[in-house]
Amino acid sequence: MSRIFRCPIENRLMSSSDGVLDLFEMVVGANNKSRLMKFRFESDKVAAEIVRLRLVRRSTTGTGGAAGVVAKNEEESGSATTAVNFDVTSPGTIGAIHQAYQWEQLGPLEEIFLPEERLLADDGTRLCLEAVAGFTTDSSISGYVVWREE
Repeated sequence: MSRIFRCPIENRLMSSSDGVLDLFEMVVGANNKSRLMKFRFESDKVAAEIVRLRLVRRSTTGTGGAAGVVAKNEEESGSATTAVNFDVTSPGTIGAIHQAYQWEQLGPLEEIFLPEERLLADDGTRLCLEAVAGFTTDSSISGYVVWREE
């Protein structure tokens, strides 16, 4: 039986002084599997600013940032075995690069994966959305990450 969870981020400051960072880091617990289903982020920007992003797999956990508060989609889902951290200022060791984006921040960045495209993270691996060169100016970000635990 699979269970669906989400983790919101609200008005989190992404500092321009941080350089490379992970907007989110999804860390799957030992002996578990999760599939990334969707993410969406919005910025407080009122002028266009491009941020280069990559969806990556990491072999080690980064440091800095803040733990997200996981919400169940259904009350009987039980506790999540996957944790989400936001604004990870010292990302872990990069493995595979799965996708790349250029987000101009005047509109939302949203990715809804088709069922056959959903990336599997298992047994302590991490899926992260990396800001390749950080943010040019400070940005406040809101949004969420949705995944399914198998």
